[in-house]
Amino acid sequence: MKTVTALLLFLSILHFTGTAQVTEQDSLALVAFYNSTGGPNWNNNSNWLTGPVSSWYGVTVEEGRVKKIILNSNNLSGTLPTDLGQLSALTTIACSNDNGLTGEIPDELFQIGSLRQIGIGNCSLIGTIPNTIGNCSYLTELNLPQNNLSGPIPPEIGNLDSLIFLDLHDNQLSGTIPPELGNLDNLLELHLNKNVLIGKLPVNLEGILDNARSSGYVIFDVSENQLTDSIPFSWANIEILFAELDFSWNNFTDIPPWNGNWILNSLGLRGNKMTFEDIEPHFVGYSLFGYAPQQPMGDEIDTLLTIGESYWIYSGTAGEFTNYEWYHNNTQIAQGPGLDTLKFENISYADTGVYFCYATNTLVSELLLKRKDVHISIDTGVNINAYTINENMLKLYPNPTTGIFTLENTNLIPDSGYQLSITNSLGICVYNNPKAELSNDMVIDLSCLPAGIYLVVLKNNKQYFTQKLIINKRGTNR
Repeated sequence: MKTVTALLLFLSILHFTGTAQVTEQDSLALVAFYNSTGGPNWNNNSNWLTGPVSSWYGVTVEEGRVKKIILNSNNLSGTLPTDLGQLSALTTIACSNDNGLTGEIPDELFQIGSLRQIGIGNCSLIGTIPNTIGNCSYLTELNLPQNNLSGPIPPEIGNLDSLIFLDLHDNQLSGTIPPELGNLDNLLELHLNKNVLIGKLPVNLEGILDNARSSGYVIFDVSENQLTDSIPFSWANIEILFAELDFSWNNFTDIPPWNGNWILNSLGLRGNKMTFEDIEPHFVGYSLFGYAPQQPMGDEIDTLLTIGESYWIYSGTAGEFTNYEWYHNNTQIAQGPGLDTLKFENISYADTGVYFCYATNTLVSELLLKRKDVHISIDTGVNINAYTINENMLKLYPNPTTGIFTLENTNLIPDSGYQLSITNSLGICVYNNPKAELSNDMVIDLSCLPAGIYLVVLKNNKQYFTQKLIINKRGTNR
C-alpha cells in the first residue's frame, strides 16, 4: 500500500511539472526520505513534493540524477530510510546538527559507490558504523561526530584510499583502533577523540602522520580515550611539519624521544602517565604544548617489613631538572634534586606509616607529579598472615575492607571474657573492647579510620589470636 501511495505521489509530481526532471527511483527515494525525517516540520521544505525536483530545497540534480542532499540544521527528525540506497548517483549527503535525527545508519547508504562526502554530525544516531562503508571507494570525507554510535571502528574504512577527512569524535566507539587505518595515505585529519577506545596505537598509523611531510598540515587527535602503553617509538623517525598531535587524557606511559623531526604547531600530552624524563626532550618550543596535569606515578603499595630490613621506594620519575620532596605521614622528611629514590637501610618501628613524593621540574615548570602512597607496616613477629590459629577459629570478612567487617565466630567457645583490640601500623590502639561478646558473629565499624594495615588481636587468659586487617577504601577489589 505504501509503495502504491508513493507511486501515485510521484505521478502527481509528473503531472504538475510536466517533466520527470529525475529518474523515478530517485524521486521515490527522496519522497521516502522526506516522510521518514519529518519533512512537513522542517525549517525549510521549499518546493518539496510540489515543484520540479531540481527546485526542492537542499537537493542538487545533474543530468537527471540526484547528486547532493544538503539539509544541515533543518530540524530533521526520525530516521534515515533504507530507500537512500536507491540514490545510486549521490555524491554528497549532509544532515548535521539535528538532534531529532536518530536511529541507525542504513547499510544501503554505504552501497552507493559514488559517495564522496558524508556529513551527519551532532545528531542522535545510534548503532554501529556498517562494514559496508568499505564500498565507498571515492569517499573523501566521512564525518559522523557527536552522535551515539557504538561498537568498533570498521577496519573496512582502511579501504577508502581517497579519504582526506575522518571525524568520528564524541561517540561511544569501543575496541582498538584498527591498524587498517594506516592505509589511508591521503588522510589529513583524523578525529577519534572522546570515545572509549582501548589498547595500543597501531604502529603503522605513521603513514597518516607521514602526510605532514608533503602536505604540511595534518591533525591527529585520539584524546579522551583509554589508550595505553607507549606512543610508538618508530614515529620519532617521521618528519612531521606543522601538524597538530593530541594524545591527551589517555593512559600513555611513554613517548618517543625528540630528535628534531617533529616541528609542530601543537602537541597535547595532558592527563596521561608521562614523567619528566618523557617530557623534557620535547620541551623545544612548540607553539602549543599541553603536558599538565599527569596521573600519579607508580602503584599504591601495602608492604609488611621486618625490623632491620632494607627497602627502597622509587619516586616514579627521573629527569635532569627534577627536584623531589618526600613525605612520611604528611610531614616532609627529605628534599633535593638527587632523591629520586628513598632508601631504608635498617627498617625500624619508627619507619611505619604512609610515604609519598612530590616531584617538580624547573624546565617543565607547570607540572607537579605525585608518587602514589606506599604503606609500610612492621611485622610484630606474630603470624598475622594466617586467618586463624587453632583450626580456623578466627575469621574476618571482607578483608580487605572499606572499614566495616565481620568477625566470624566459627569454633570459638562463646565467652564474654575475650579482649578485642585493633592497632594501626604505628602500634596505636584504635579500637578496644575489654569484654567482647562472641556468642554470635560480630560486626565492627572502622569506616572513620584512614586506609592502612591494622592488627586485630583477640585474647583471653587461655588463648591468643591475631589477624591482619587491610582498610583501603576500595573494598575487596584492591
